[in-house]
Amino acid sequence: MNRLTQVVQLLATLLAIRSAQAQLPCGWETTDIITTPACGPFESSPTVGNISPNGELVVGTYSCFGGDERGFIYWPATDQFVTMPMPPGITSLWAFDVNDAGKVSGTMDGVGIGQRGYIYDLNSGQYVTQIPSPVSGGQSAITGINAVGWACGYRTIKEPANAIINAAFVLTPEGSIIDLGIMNGP
Repeated sequence: MNRLTQVVQLLATLLAIRSAQAQLPCGWETTDIITTPACGPFESSPTVGNISPNGELVVGTYSCFGGDERGFIYWPATDQFVTMPMPPGITSLWAFDVNDAGKVSGTMDGVGIGQRGYIYDLNSGQYVTQIPSPVSGGQSAITGINAVGWACGYRTIKEPANAIINAAFVLTPEGSIIDLGIMNGP
C-alpha cells in the first residue's frame, strides 16, 4: 500500500468518525410547563429556583404585575402546583432551593419586618428557620440547602454611608450560623 492510499484511507476514516459524531442527538426537551395562578386581570410570570436532587420537587417564584412575589412548590410527577403560605406581615416570598427531604430555602420581605432568609418544611407546613439581618433595614437570604440540612446564604452586616456590606454564612442543621465574612471583590 503506497503512502497516498494510506493518507486517503486515514482521511476517509476520520471523516466517517466525524460524520457519525455529528449525528449524535443534541438539545433539550420541554417536559413540563408550569402554569401559575393569574394575578387579577394579569398573567403571572414564573421563575424556577431549583429542582430537588431526586427530581421530585421544583421550587420557584411567580410575580404579579407591580410586585407581590409568591414562592411556589411544584410536583412534576403529579402536575401539582402549590403557592407557599405567607407568614403574617410578609408581602413577598421567593423560593430558591429545595432538598429531597422537602426543606425549601429562600427569602421573604414585609413592610416593617425587613427581608429575612427562611427554611420551610413541606412535611410540617411550618417555617422552621428565619434569619433576619443583624442590621435594621438589611437583607438576609438562604440561597441553598443540602440533603442533610446544611444551608448557605448572605446577610447584611453593616451599612456605612451609601454602601451595604453583605457577608456570606453557612447555617448548620442545628441552626447555628457560621459567618464566612466579607468576600473581597475581583
